[in-house]
Order: sequence, then C-alpha cells, then structure tokens
Amino acid sequence: MFKFAEQAPFRFLFPRLEVLFAVVLCFTLTCVAQTKPAPDPDVLILKNGDTLHGKFVSSVGGKVNFHSDPLGDISVTWENIKELHTAGSFAVLDNTVKLRGKKHVPQIPIGKIDVADQAVTVHPESGPSPSPIAAKNAAYIVDQPTLDKEVYHHPSLAAGWNGAATAGATLVAATQNQYTFSGAIGLVRVVPTVDWLDRRNKTSADFTGSYGKITQPAYHLGDVLVPATFTKSAIFHGDAERDEYFAPRFFGLVQIAYDHNFAQNLQLQQIYGGGIGWTFLKTEKQNADLKATVQYERQAFIGGT
Repeated sequence: MFKFAEQAPFRFLFPRLEVLFAVVLCFTLTCVAQTKPAPDPDVLILKNGDTLHGKFVSSVGGKVNFHSDPLGDISVTWENIKELHTAGSFAVLDNTVKLRGKKHVPQIPIGKIDVADQAVTVHPESGPSPSPIAAKNAAYIVDQPTLDKEVYHHPSLAAGWNGAATAGATLVAATQNQYTFSGAIGLVRVVPTVDWLDRRNKTSADFTGSYGKITQPAYHLGDVLVPATFTKSAIFHGDAERDEYFAPRFFGLVQIAYDHNFAQNLQLQQIYGGGIGWTFLKTEKQNADLKATVQYERQAFIGGT
C-alpha cells in the first residue's frame, strides 16, 4: 500500500506532461509556419568589381543611395555602377518625360528594376516591361510606398512646415534709456513635400514685430527745466498666402495681411486679396513667382478710420 501511494501521483502526472508537451509543440510549429521568409537582398555591383548586398533606398539627381549592414548608408554615382538588381518595387521618373502629377501616376513605370550598361529596366508585376531608360535620365527612383504616400495622402496640418525664427533685444542705459524687443518668424509648407512631384499647393505665413521705448529724464538747462520725454515705437506685420496649382507653373492664390505702426498713428491695416501667379524661374535652389492680384484694403488710425 505504501508503494502504491508513492507511485500514484506520477501515474496521473505523466499524461498531463504529454498533453502540455503536445500543446507547446503545436504552438512552436504554428509560429514557425507563420514566420515569413526574409526578403532577398538587393545587389549592387560596382565597376571595380565590388559587390554589395543590402537595400536600395533611392536615386536622386544621379546619386544612388544604398544601405549595406557592414558599410551603412553609401551614395554612389551612376558612372561607378556596373549593375543593380532590386527585390522590391520602385518607380522610375524619367526627366525627359514630364509625368509628375497625380493623373500621370498610372503612366509611371513601377516594378523591380535591373540596371546594366547604364540603362534602367523596370519589370512590372503585370504586363510587358517598358523600354529601358538611360540611367542619366532617371532623375528620381523611389520605392512604391513613398510614391503612394506623396501622391495619394495629404499631410496633416502640422506636418511639412519649414522656416526660420529670430528674436533679439537691445538695452541701453545712458543719458537716455532705451529698450527694444524684436522678432520674426517665417513658415512655408509645400505639398507634396518632395521635389520629384509637381506642386499641388503651397502655404506661407510670416510675422515680424518690434516694440521699443526711449526715455530721457528731466534736466535743467540753466534756469529752465526741461521735462522728461519718451518715444515709443511699435511695428507689427503679419501675412499669409495660399497657392493652389492648376498647372506645374500656374496657380491661383488668396492672401491676407495685417499691419500696425504706432509711429504713423496706424492702428490696424487690413488687406485681403486674390489672383493668379506664374512661376517663371524654377530650379533646385531658386524659385521666383510673378503674381497679379486684386486687393481690398482698410485702414484704421488711432484718431479715426
């Protein structure tokens, strides 16, 4: 009886261990079955014979951006590349064909790319491959998720802003006491936020302000008392503009502006306008617009309107 009492718990324990082992084995097999195989790496072969395996990122302005785990991010010109083969899909924008708008996206070749003999060949998922594009004419090569995001998704109101802000102060203590505070901020947002697509809209906003005071204590000039004096300055300006492009270089616009100038007795000047614009100069570093607007202006002075 004593031996039976000692062995009974183990007799009931073994079946439970078998069930637990079976559950763990099934869970492990399920995890292995659901694990996706790692994608094949992209291959970059340089003219000197070096071969890199990693991830092709993009090509902008004749520079190929490639990521390799041993070397990190590298940038190589097309002249130094012998071959390039990608496993993912990329969009190739030819600078000889102006296909930069949303309506032109279906015409942009998208698929796996192979580069050989300084020519880029795109292999779409369906349909025949288009004619090879000279590498020097492939102005931009970007991955398909980036293309879809920039073309079909509008950034949030707080995204995509660029600009600068300045602030300063001046304090002087002498026969005259003076202090001045000034600041400025300028913001611009262009949609899309990339240069390889035509602009859809542009929003800009500016604010500048300066406030100061000069005081001179009273003093005697002989027997004459010269009373204390002070001079106040307050200049504020703010404006905003919204451009909507209906062609790569033509756009409609609306604008507002507000001004205050204490020295000129100007309490508030309001300007509301709209019109059309033309971008007559557009390069990678320069942009110049010619605008024609119709405006409504209202001025309110400290002494009247």
